[in-house]
Amino acid sequence: MVRKALFILLLAYNNLLTLKAQHVPTQFDQLMGEAHQCATSKFRHSNRLATVTSAPEQDKYDLHYVNARWTAFPGGTMLNGRIVYHFKTLHSLDSFELDLADGMLVSQVLHRQQPLGWNHRQNRLRIGFPQTLSAQTVDSLEVSYSGIPVSTGFGSFYSDANRIHTLSQPYGARDWWPIKQGLSDKIDSLDVALAVPFDRVGVSNGMLTGHFPGGFTDVYTYRHRYPIAPYLVAIAVGPYTVHDTTLVVRGKNLRMEHHVYTDPPKWIEQMGNLHGMLNLFTDLFGEYPFIKEKYGHTEFAWGGGMEHQTNSFMGNYGFELTAHELAHMWFGDKVTCGTWSDIWLNEGFATWMSGLAIEKLLDPYWYSRWKWLQKDIVTHPVSGIRGSIYRTDTSSSSTLFFYPLTYAKAAAVLHQLRYQLGDDKLFPALKQYLQRPDLSYQFARTPDLKQTLELHTGTDLTDYFQKWVYGEGYPLVGVSYRVNGRYVRTLTSQVPVNGAVGFFKMKFPLRFYNATRTDSADVWIQHQQNGQENQFGFNFEPDSVAFDPDNLVLARGSFTPLPEQGDPIVIIHQPNSKRILVQLTNSGNEMKRAWVTNVEGKQVLEVATSLSTDMLEVDLSNQQNGIYFLRLETSQGTIIRKVAVY
Repeated sequence: MVRKALFILLLAYNNLLTLKAQHVPTQFDQLMGEAHQCATSKFRHSNRLATVTSAPEQDKYDLHYVNARWTAFPGGTMLNGRIVYHFKTLHSLDSFELDLADGMLVSQVLHRQQPLGWNHRQNRLRIGFPQTLSAQTVDSLEVSYSGIPVSTGFGSFYSDANRIHTLSQPYGARDWWPIKQGLSDKIDSLDVALAVPFDRVGVSNGMLTGHFPGGFTDVYTYRHRYPIAPYLVAIAVGPYTVHDTTLVVRGKNLRMEHHVYTDPPKWIEQMGNLHGMLNLFTDLFGEYPFIKEKYGHTEFAWGGGMEHQTNSFMGNYGFELTAHELAHMWFGDKVTCGTWSDIWLNEGFATWMSGLAIEKLLDPYWYSRWKWLQKDIVTHPVSGIRGSIYRTDTSSSSTLFFYPLTYAKAAAVLHQLRYQLGDDKLFPALKQYLQRPDLSYQFARTPDLKQTLELHTGTDLTDYFQKWVYGEGYPLVGVSYRVNGRYVRTLTSQVPVNGAVGFFKMKFPLRFYNATRTDSADVWIQHQQNGQENQFGFNFEPDSVAFDPDNLVLARGSFTPLPEQGDPIVIIHQPNSKRILVQLTNSGNEMKRAWVTNVEGKQVLEVATSLSTDMLEVDLSNQQNGIYFLRLETSQGTIIRKVAVY
């Protein structure tokens, strides 16, 4: 779903951002901010989101076709619906179960034109068959219902005097219509008839097949012939102006259908960008997934956007939001996350793809700022972001749609993987992921992505996924270096940050400059272990160095001079922090005990030596500023060093 503004990223995160030394320019705030609003909206609704568990009976049938008729009047008190379900039994079936909020009232159930009984409680509708249906039976039934939907989640059903819209992600479909809303069964084919006031326009997924005036009520009919996840089914009613056009996307015509409140609408300004985005994503990830029908935008009364299949509901038409919602047509709609824990497969990809659009379609300045933003959200020294992008807690919007992880870190992990693998490997592999017969227009889990990437890149990504997707945090890389003419020797080590456990095997760039900064060269270090040494030669005399200046990896770096040969330790100070990394340089030397004393010789801290036998982290955050002495007992003797804390 949607991206949201940096300055309203999280209510608690606001204070953190004001501490940053770097200020994002006003133009960048406008470019990026319009697209971030949705995550904050989700965060504010966290107390109204409840998880939904699937019923075993729902796994016993497969929905093939749904025909839905709704009567929806803005400002009205009731939503009326009649839904016909065509299904195939996968196992013997004696009841048909759907999710439906208790506040909605079922008036009739028909099966083969005969009325059936039902039980409706605890937000589940159970319809009993007079005889058990055998496996592989193709059948249908019809449910008529009405009620006043109670909006949950992010506003599953919104209605005011002029407008109606739905937004069912993640658990809100049951609030306004009976459906099994889990992530296991897509509706193969959908028809919608929407009855609305004569002075309003009805909107849904797929192609408009008819508009039938009828006095005070008009009926709009839509046909959708691609598999669709239940939470992506949507309706909207409003005083819309409809704009139709056709774009040629890499040689194929694509119908564009936009429903807007204003004329001329702001979306006209984005049409050139939208065309470029469609061409770009087609080149990188394959043909627009719903090319036989349409793509369009519908304005709605919400701050961000929602990727309803073929028809993104939009709160604004900012560049980045437009790219994000379009990207979901590939990642989220064509291939949908198989559980809400895998939501990064939707949101992380859409966030990353909006960055690709910025890279390819805008001035390079904006892409450099986009890269900095995603990295800085996660790795700023005062952020303290904990947790993994694979969301184990899906019970609330504040955990499921937590922007720093589900969006920013997930995008940064994909951005980093691009440079670890290379464009020539990654993008063809992602095309294969989207085209896999068992995933295309179906559901995918995180292991499915990993398996496909490994198969088509020839790279073992077990460690990468374990650390970056399922694991927490990121590494702080300490680089000690010594210049000798045109040669540089480096010693590199890592400290895990914000819950990270273990060593992050990765490659990262260093950029060396000459004294006048008129010449520079990049080197990549394949970091495989702590205490790793490398040597590089240049055609100029290096004078200074920068860590990852183009923000290609999700890590921070700090620098210290490499000690003279024979010095038993390297001390690396972490920037903007009272933590230091201590590395033994002599082979075979091992840590036995470490402690810190003040200038009076009183012990103030005992340091755990569990990081490794030749490296430890010393956290002096709880100590007052001043001079201290670090004392190390090693297998080769005791070492004492003065440490200044400021």
